[in-house]
Amino acid sequence: MIWTPHARPVLIVVVVWLLVASVFVAQNIVTALAAHRPLGWLPVVGYELEYWSVFALCTPYFAYMARRFSLDREWLRQSVVAQLVGGAAFALAQPVAADTLNYLTLVALSGSGDPRRVQFVTSATAHYPVLAIIALWKYAVVIGVLHAITYRHRLREHELRNAELKRQFAVAQLGALRMQLQPHFLFNSLHSAAILALREPERAHRFLVQLANLLRDMLRSTRREEVPLTEELEFLDRYLAIERVRFTDRLTVSYEVSVRAETAIVPSLLLQPLVENAIHHAIGQHSSARNLVLRAQVANGQLVIEVEDDGPGLPPEWTFESSAHTGLRNVQARVNLVNGRNTPLELCNRSPTGLCVRLTIPHRDAEVMAA
Repeated sequence: MIWTPHARPVLIVVVVWLLVASVFVAQNIVTALAAHRPLGWLPVVGYELEYWSVFALCTPYFAYMARRFSLDREWLRQSVVAQLVGGAAFALAQPVAADTLNYLTLVALSGSGDPRRVQFVTSATAHYPVLAIIALWKYAVVIGVLHAITYRHRLREHELRNAELKRQFAVAQLGALRMQLQPHFLFNSLHSAAILALREPERAHRFLVQLANLLRDMLRSTRREEVPLTEELEFLDRYLAIERVRFTDRLTVSYEVSVRAETAIVPSLLLQPLVENAIHHAIGQHSSARNLVLRAQVANGQLVIEVEDDGPGLPPEWTFESSAHTGLRNVQARVNLVNGRNTPLELCNRSPTGLCVRLTIPHRDAEVMAA
Protein backbone atom coordinates (compact mmCIF):
# COMPACT_ATOMS: atom_id res chain seq x y z
CA MET A 1 0.00 0.00 0.00
CA ILE A 2 1.37 3.39 -0.97
CA TRP A 3 1.00 5.87 1.90
CA THR A 4 -0.25 9.19 0.53
CA PRO A 5 -0.77 12.52 2.35
CA HIS A 6 -4.56 11.89 2.23
CA ALA A 7 -4.37 8.36 3.68
CA ARG A 8 -3.79 9.44 7.28
CA PRO A 9 -6.93 11.63 7.68
CA VAL A 10 -9.01 8.94 5.93
CA LEU A 11 -7.66 6.34 8.34
CA ILE A 12 -8.43 8.60 11.30
CA VAL A 13 -12.02 9.09 10.09
CA VAL A 14 -12.52 5.33 9.64
CA VAL A 15 -11.08 4.54 13.08
CA VAL A 16 -13.18 7.22 14.81
CA TRP A 17 -16.46 6.01 13.29
CA LEU A 18 -15.55 2.36 13.93
CA LEU A 19 -15.06 3.24 17.59
CA VAL A 20 -18.44 4.98 17.66
CA ALA A 21 -20.11 2.02 15.97
CA SER A 22 -18.42 -0.41 18.36
CA VAL A 23 -20.00 1.39 21.32
CA PHE A 24 -23.48 0.83 19.90
CA VAL A 25 -22.66 -2.74 18.85
CA ALA A 26 -21.62 -3.45 22.44
CA GLN A 27 -24.86 -1.85 23.62
CA ASN A 28 -26.87 -4.11 21.29
CA ILE A 29 -25.07 -7.20 22.59
CA VAL A 30 -25.71 -6.27 26.22
CA THR A 31 -29.38 -5.54 25.49
CA ALA A 32 -29.84 -8.86 23.66
CA LEU A 33 -28.19 -10.82 26.46
CA ALA A 34 -30.27 -9.03 29.09
CA ALA A 35 -33.49 -9.84 27.18
CA HIS A 36 -32.35 -13.42 26.56
CA ARG A 37 -32.65 -12.91 22.81
CA PRO A 38 -30.44 -14.79 20.31
CA LEU A 39 -27.39 -12.85 19.10
CA GLY A 40 -27.90 -12.60 15.34
CA TRP A 41 -24.88 -10.94 13.81
CA LEU A 42 -26.90 -9.13 11.14
CA PRO A 43 -29.22 -7.08 13.39
CA VAL A 44 -26.68 -6.73 16.21
CA VAL A 45 -23.52 -5.98 14.22
CA GLY A 46 -24.19 -5.68 10.49
CA TYR A 47 -27.03 -3.17 10.56
CA GLU A 48 -25.19 -1.02 13.13
CA LEU A 49 -22.01 -0.86 11.05
CA GLU A 50 -23.99 0.06 7.95
CA TYR A 51 -25.91 2.72 9.90
CA TRP A 52 -22.69 4.45 11.00
CA SER A 53 -21.01 3.97 7.63
CA VAL A 54 -23.38 6.64 6.31
CA PHE A 55 -21.97 9.04 8.93
CA ALA A 56 -18.43 8.08 7.95
CA LEU A 57 -19.15 8.72 4.26
CA CYS A 58 -20.73 12.08 5.17
CA THR A 59 -17.69 13.25 7.16
CA PRO A 60 -16.51 15.60 4.35
CA TYR A 61 -20.01 17.13 4.41
CA PHE A 62 -19.82 17.61 8.18
CA ALA A 63 -16.38 19.19 7.89
CA TYR A 64 -17.54 21.55 5.16
CA MET A 65 -20.60 22.66 7.14
CA ALA A 66 -18.57 23.21 10.31
CA ARG A 67 -15.89 25.18 8.45
CA ARG A 68 -18.14 27.13 6.13
CA PHE A 69 -20.79 28.01 8.72
CA SER A 70 -18.84 28.36 11.93
CA LEU A 71 -20.67 29.79 14.89
CA ASP A 72 -18.71 33.04 15.03
CA ARG A 73 -20.42 35.94 16.70
CA GLU A 74 -20.29 38.08 13.55
CA TRP A 75 -22.24 35.56 11.40
CA LEU A 76 -24.04 33.65 14.15
CA ARG A 77 -27.61 34.05 12.83
CA GLN A 78 -26.74 33.11 9.26
CA SER A 79 -24.67 30.14 10.44
CA VAL A 80 -27.45 28.82 12.69
CA VAL A 81 -29.96 28.98 9.83
CA ALA A 82 -27.51 27.25 7.46
CA GLN A 83 -26.80 24.54 10.03
CA LEU A 84 -30.52 23.92 10.57
CA VAL A 85 -31.08 23.55 6.82
CA GLY A 86 -28.00 21.36 6.42
CA GLY A 87 -28.96 19.26 9.43
CA ALA A 88 -32.52 18.79 8.15
CA ALA A 89 -31.22 17.67 4.74
CA PHE A 90 -28.90 15.15 6.39
CA ALA A 91 -31.65 13.97 8.77
CA LEU A 92 -34.01 13.29 5.87
CA ALA A 93 -31.41 11.45 3.81
CA GLN A 94 -29.52 9.44 6.45
CA PRO A 95 -32.33 7.02 7.49
CA VAL A 96 -33.14 6.33 3.83
CA ALA A 97 -29.49 5.61 3.02
CA ALA A 98 -28.96 3.42 6.09
CA ASP A 99 -32.19 1.50 5.59
CA THR A 100 -31.37 0.99 1.91
CA LEU A 101 -28.00 -0.54 2.85
CA ASN A 102 -29.68 -2.72 5.48
CA TYR A 103 -32.34 -3.91 3.01
CA LEU A 104 -29.81 -4.71 0.27
CA THR A 105 -27.81 -6.73 2.78
CA LEU A 106 -30.91 -8.60 3.88
CA VAL A 107 -31.84 -9.33 0.26
CA ALA A 108 -28.35 -10.59 -0.50
CA LEU A 109 -28.32 -12.91 2.51
CA SER A 110 -31.92 -14.19 2.58
CA GLY A 111 -34.03 -16.13 0.20
CA SER A 112 -36.61 -14.62 -2.12
CA GLY A 113 -39.46 -15.65 0.14
CA ASP A 114 -37.97 -14.51 3.42
CA PRO A 115 -40.79 -12.73 5.31
CA ARG A 116 -38.23 -10.49 7.07
CA ARG A 117 -37.93 -8.40 3.89
CA VAL A 118 -41.55 -7.23 4.08
CA GLN A 119 -41.30 -6.75 7.83
CA PHE A 120 -38.15 -4.70 7.41
CA VAL A 121 -39.77 -2.32 4.89
CA THR A 122 -42.87 -1.92 7.06
CA SER A 123 -40.82 -1.23 10.18
CA ALA A 124 -38.47 1.24 8.44
CA THR A 125 -41.40 3.20 7.04
CA ALA A 126 -43.13 3.39 10.40
CA HIS A 127 -39.99 4.48 12.26
CA TYR A 128 -38.76 6.96 9.66
CA PRO A 129 -39.86 10.15 11.54
CA VAL A 130 -38.15 8.97 14.73
CA LEU A 131 -35.00 7.97 12.83
CA ALA A 132 -34.92 11.38 11.13
CA ILE A 133 -35.11 13.21 14.47
CA ILE A 134 -32.35 10.99 15.90
CA ALA A 135 -30.20 11.69 12.82
CA LEU A 136 -30.74 15.46 13.27
CA TRP A 137 -29.70 15.20 16.91
CA LYS A 138 -26.59 13.23 16.00
CA TYR A 139 -25.78 15.77 13.27
CA ALA A 140 -25.90 18.51 15.91
CA VAL A 141 -23.53 16.52 18.14
CA VAL A 142 -21.06 15.94 15.29
CA ILE A 143 -21.10 19.61 14.28
CA GLY A 144 -20.66 20.61 17.92
CA VAL A 145 -17.62 18.35 18.28
CA LEU A 146 -16.10 19.70 15.06
CA HIS A 147 -16.69 23.27 16.25
CA ALA A 148 -14.99 22.45 19.56
CA ILE A 149 -11.98 20.96 17.75
CA THR A 150 -11.78 23.96 15.42
CA TYR A 151 -12.05 26.39 18.34
CA ARG A 152 -9.29 24.61 20.24
CA HIS A 153 -7.09 24.63 17.14
CA ARG A 154 -7.68 28.35 16.61
CA LEU A 155 -7.02 29.06 20.29
CA ARG A 156 -3.75 27.13 20.09
CA GLU A 157 -2.73 29.05 16.96
CA HIS A 158 -3.62 32.31 18.68
CA GLU A 159 -1.49 31.40 21.70
CA LEU A 160 1.45 30.41 19.50
CA ARG A 161 1.12 33.61 17.46
CA ASN A 162 1.03 35.74 20.62
CA ALA A 163 4.04 33.91 22.03
CA GLU A 164 5.95 34.46 18.79
CA LEU A 165 5.02 38.16 18.76
CA LYS A 166 6.20 38.52 22.36
CA ARG A 167 9.45 36.74 21.50
CA GLN A 168 10.05 38.97 18.49
CA PHE A 169 9.28 42.05 20.57
CA ALA A 170 11.71 40.95 23.28
CA VAL A 171 14.41 40.24 20.68
CA ALA A 172 13.86 43.67 19.13
CA GLN A 173 14.12 45.34 22.53
CA LEU A 174 17.26 43.39 23.39
CA GLY A 175 18.76 44.40 20.06
CA ALA A 176 17.90 48.06 20.62
CA LEU A 177 19.45 47.99 24.09
CA ARG A 178 22.57 46.29 22.76
CA MET A 179 22.92 48.95 20.06
CA GLN A 180 22.76 51.59 22.79
CA LEU A 181 25.54 49.87 24.70
CA GLN A 182 27.94 49.70 21.75
CA PRO A 183 28.26 53.47 21.14
CA HIS A 184 28.36 54.01 24.92
CA PHE A 185 31.26 51.56 25.18
CA LEU A 186 33.03 53.13 22.19
CA PHE A 187 32.62 56.67 23.58
CA ASN A 188 34.11 55.67 26.96
CA SER A 189 37.00 53.82 25.26
CA LEU A 190 37.86 56.79 23.02
CA HIS A 191 37.65 59.10 26.02
CA SER A 192 40.15 56.91 27.88
CA ALA A 193 42.41 56.84 24.80
CA ALA A 194 42.34 60.65 24.61
CA ILE A 195 43.43 60.96 28.26
CA LEU A 196 46.21 58.42 27.75
CA ALA A 197 47.42 60.22 24.63
CA LEU A 198 48.11 63.36 26.67
CA ARG A 199 50.09 61.51 29.34
CA GLU A 200 51.54 58.36 27.78
CA PRO A 201 51.41 58.30 23.98
CA GLU A 202 52.93 54.80 23.77
CA ARG A 203 50.29 53.27 26.04
CA ALA A 204 47.61 55.22 24.14
CA HIS A 205 48.87 53.66 20.91
CA ARG A 206 48.64 50.12 22.37
CA PHE A 207 45.23 50.95 23.77
CA LEU A 208 43.92 52.02 20.35
CA VAL A 209 45.40 48.90 18.69
CA GLN A 210 43.60 46.68 21.20
CA LEU A 211 40.41 48.67 20.70
CA ALA A 212 40.67 48.35 16.92
CA ASN A 213 41.11 44.58 17.22
CA LEU A 214 38.08 44.30 19.47
CA LEU A 215 35.90 46.39 17.15
CA ARG A 216 37.10 44.36 14.16
CA ASP A 217 36.06 41.14 15.91
CA MET A 218 32.65 42.64 16.68
CA LEU A 219 32.13 43.66 13.06
CA ARG A 220 33.29 40.33 11.65
CA SER A 221 30.94 38.26 13.76
CA THR A 222 27.22 38.96 13.85
CA ARG A 223 26.63 38.77 17.57
CA ARG A 224 23.53 36.90 18.57
CA GLU A 225 21.06 38.29 21.06
CA GLU A 226 21.86 35.43 23.46
CA VAL A 227 25.10 33.48 23.85
CA PRO A 228 26.62 30.89 26.22
CA LEU A 229 28.33 32.42 29.24
CA THR A 230 31.72 31.11 28.07
CA GLU A 231 31.37 33.13 24.86
CA GLU A 232 30.45 36.21 26.86
CA LEU A 233 33.51 35.69 29.05
CA GLU A 234 35.74 35.46 25.96
CA PHE A 235 34.45 38.82 24.78
CA LEU A 236 35.00 40.18 28.30
CA ASP A 237 38.62 39.00 28.20
CA ARG A 238 39.22 40.99 25.01
CA TYR A 239 37.68 44.06 26.62
CA LEU A 240 39.81 43.62 29.77
CA ALA A 241 42.93 43.41 27.60
CA ILE A 242 42.19 47.01 26.59
CA GLU A 243 41.65 48.13 30.18
CA ARG A 244 44.90 46.45 31.28
CA VAL A 245 46.76 48.78 28.91
CA ARG A 246 45.36 51.70 30.93
CA PHE A 247 45.99 50.27 34.39
CA THR A 248 49.00 47.97 33.75
CA ASP A 249 49.54 46.02 37.00
CA ARG A 250 46.78 47.78 38.94
CA LEU A 251 43.96 45.68 37.49
CA THR A 252 43.55 42.12 38.77
CA VAL A 253 40.59 40.10 37.54
CA SER A 254 39.56 36.70 38.88
CA TYR A 255 36.74 34.37 37.83
CA GLU A 256 34.68 32.09 40.08
CA VAL A 257 32.41 30.34 37.55
CA SER A 258 30.86 26.95 38.25
CA VAL A 259 30.87 24.22 35.61
CA ARG A 260 27.06 24.36 35.22
CA ALA A 261 27.16 28.13 34.78
CA GLU A 262 29.71 27.97 31.94
CA THR A 263 27.13 26.70 29.44
CA ALA A 264 24.28 28.91 30.65
CA ILE A 265 22.56 31.19 28.12
CA VAL A 266 22.89 34.95 28.79
CA PRO A 267 22.02 38.08 26.77
CA SER A 268 25.08 39.17 24.77
CA LEU A 269 27.07 42.14 26.13
CA LEU A 270 25.46 41.65 29.54
CA LEU A 271 28.64 41.59 31.62
CA GLN A 272 30.77 44.23 29.91
CA PRO A 273 28.74 47.23 31.21
CA LEU A 274 28.95 45.88 34.78
CA VAL A 275 32.69 45.33 34.55
CA GLU A 276 33.19 48.71 32.86
CA ASN A 277 31.16 50.39 35.60
CA ALA A 278 33.30 48.77 38.31
CA ILE A 279 36.54 49.73 36.58
CA HIS A 280 35.46 53.32 35.97
CA HIS A 281 34.00 54.11 39.40
CA ALA A 282 36.27 51.99 41.61
CA ILE A 283 39.66 51.22 40.07
CA GLY A 284 39.78 54.27 37.80
CA GLN A 285 39.07 56.78 40.56
CA HIS A 286 40.69 55.21 43.62
CA SER A 287 44.31 54.14 43.61
CA SER A 288 43.75 51.66 46.45
CA ALA A 289 41.22 49.66 44.39
CA ARG A 290 42.64 47.03 42.07
CA ASN A 291 40.72 43.77 42.39
CA LEU A 292 37.73 42.66 40.35
CA VAL A 293 35.91 39.36 40.89
CA LEU A 294 33.28 37.87 38.58
CA ARG A 295 31.18 35.03 39.98
CA ALA A 296 28.55 32.87 38.30
CA GLN A 297 26.68 29.89 39.71
CA VAL A 298 23.39 28.04 39.25
CA ALA A 299 21.05 27.78 42.23
CA ASN A 300 17.39 26.69 42.31
CA GLY A 301 17.05 26.87 38.53
CA GLN A 302 18.45 30.43 38.43
CA LEU A 303 21.75 31.76 37.09
CA VAL A 304 23.25 34.16 39.63
CA ILE A 305 26.01 36.50 38.39
CA GLU A 306 28.03 38.84 40.62
CA VAL A 307 30.60 41.51 39.74
CA GLU A 308 32.51 42.67 42.84
CA ASP A 309 35.22 45.32 43.22
CA ASP A 310 37.22 46.57 46.20
CA GLY A 311 36.49 50.25 45.68
CA PRO A 312 34.78 52.60 48.17
CA GLY A 313 31.27 51.35 47.38
CA LEU A 314 28.15 53.47 46.95
CA PRO A 315 27.57 56.69 48.89
CA PRO A 316 24.58 56.70 51.27
CA GLU A 317 22.58 59.04 49.05
CA TRP A 318 22.97 56.88 45.93
CA THR A 319 19.79 55.53 44.34
CA PHE A 320 19.30 53.65 41.12
CA GLU A 321 16.58 55.99 39.88
CA SER A 322 18.64 59.15 40.31
CA SER A 323 22.24 58.02 39.89
CA ALA A 324 22.43 54.96 37.60
CA HIS A 325 23.97 55.68 34.18
CA THR A 326 23.45 54.11 30.75
CA GLY A 327 25.34 50.89 31.42
CA LEU A 328 23.47 49.89 34.57
CA ARG A 329 20.10 51.00 33.19
CA ASN A 330 20.57 48.91 30.06
CA VAL A 331 21.59 45.85 32.07
CA GLN A 332 18.53 46.33 34.30
CA ALA A 333 16.23 46.61 31.26
CA ARG A 334 17.68 43.45 29.70
CA VAL A 335 17.36 41.46 32.93
CA ASN A 336 13.71 42.54 33.15
CA LEU A 337 13.11 41.37 29.58
CA VAL A 338 14.71 37.97 30.16
CA ASN A 339 12.78 37.44 33.41
CA GLY A 340 9.53 38.75 31.96
CA ARG A 341 9.04 40.99 35.01
CA ASN A 342 10.73 43.76 36.95
CA THR A 343 13.76 42.24 38.72
CA PRO A 344 15.92 44.98 40.32
CA LEU A 345 19.68 44.55 40.30
CA GLU A 346 21.13 44.04 43.77
CA LEU A 347 23.87 46.56 44.62
CA CYS A 348 25.43 45.88 48.03
CA ASN A 349 28.37 47.59 49.72
CA ARG A 350 30.98 45.17 51.06
CA SER A 351 32.80 45.40 54.35
CA PRO A 352 35.23 47.05 54.84
CA THR A 353 35.17 48.33 51.24
CA GLY A 354 33.84 47.29 47.89
CA LEU A 355 30.66 46.95 45.89
CA CYS A 356 28.91 43.82 44.62
CA VAL A 357 26.38 43.96 41.78
CA ARG A 358 24.22 40.84 41.58
CA LEU A 359 21.72 39.84 38.88
CA THR A 360 19.53 36.75 38.57
CA ILE A 361 18.05 35.27 35.39
CA PRO A 362 16.48 31.87 34.57
CA HIS A 363 19.03 29.13 33.95
CA ARG A 364 18.94 27.75 30.40
CA ASP A 365 21.66 25.37 29.33
CA ALA A 366 23.08 25.93 25.82
CA GLU A 367 23.98 22.24 25.37
CA VAL A 368 20.50 21.07 26.38
CA MET A 369 18.79 23.56 24.03
CA ALA A 370 21.06 22.54 21.15
CA ALA A 371 20.35 18.82 21.63
